Amino acid sequence: MANLQIINGEYYDEKSQTKLLAERDIIAPRGKIVDRNGIPIAVNRMGYAVKIAKTSMTENEKSEMILKLISIFEKNGDSYEKNLSYYLTFNPIAFGPRNQSQDALQRWKKDMVVKPDDMKLLETPEDVFRYLRKKFSVDEKYTDEEAYKIMTIKYDMLIKGYTATNPLLVAKDVKVETVAQIEERSHEFPGVLIDIIPQRKYLDAGSVLMCWDI
Repeated sequence: MANLQIINGEYYDEKSQTKLLAERDIIAPRGKIVDRNGIPIAVNRMGYAVKIAKTSMTENEKSEMILKLISIFEKNGDSYEKNLSYYLTFNPIAFGPRNQSQDALQRWKKDMVVKPDDMKLLETPEDVFRYLRKKFSVDEKYTDEEAYKIMTIKYDMLIKGYTATNPLLVAKDVKVETVAQIEERSHEFPGVLIDIIPQRKYLDAGSVLMCWDI
C-alpha cells in the first residue's frame, strides 16, 4: 500500500485518470446571418482543434511527442499556442512584452513556482531559459530552439493545467492535412485529440456582390 500511495502515487493517479470517461465540450454552431435579400453575410465552417489529454508518459516521452506534433504544425503552416512568448522569447532569448517591468517579472517568477532562494539566481533571460529547461525536464539532446518549442507547450500544461477529462488546447483551426497526419500516426501521439469546432466566416463585399450576381 505504501508503494501504491507514496512511491508511485503520481503514476497510478495518471493511470486512473485515463480510465475515466472523457468529458468533451461541444460548441454549437452560431446561426447564419443574411441581409434583407437573403444574401449570406456571415456563415459557419467546420474547423479542427488539437488538444492534449493527460496520460501516463515520462517527461522524455512527452517532450518527444510535443516536438513531433509541432513539426507537423510547422510543416503544414499551422500556428499553435505560444503563451510563453509573452514572457520569454527565443532568437533572441529575452524577456517578453509582459515582463518588461521588475514587478511583472517577479510576479511571473512566482507563478513559475520559483523557490525564494532561486529568485536571485534568475536575473537574466538566459538564466530563466536554463531554469525552465531544467524545470520542464527537457533533455540535453535537444537544441535550444527545440527545447524552447517543447517548453512552450509544457508551460501551458503547468499554467493552465490539464487532465484526462479536461484536455489542453494546443492549436485551433488547423488544416485537414495536419489532422490526417496526426491520425495516421496516432500511435506516436498518445493523449492527442482532434475536436471539431465551428469557425465563423464573414463574407466581404466582393463575395456578397458575387453571390448577388449569381
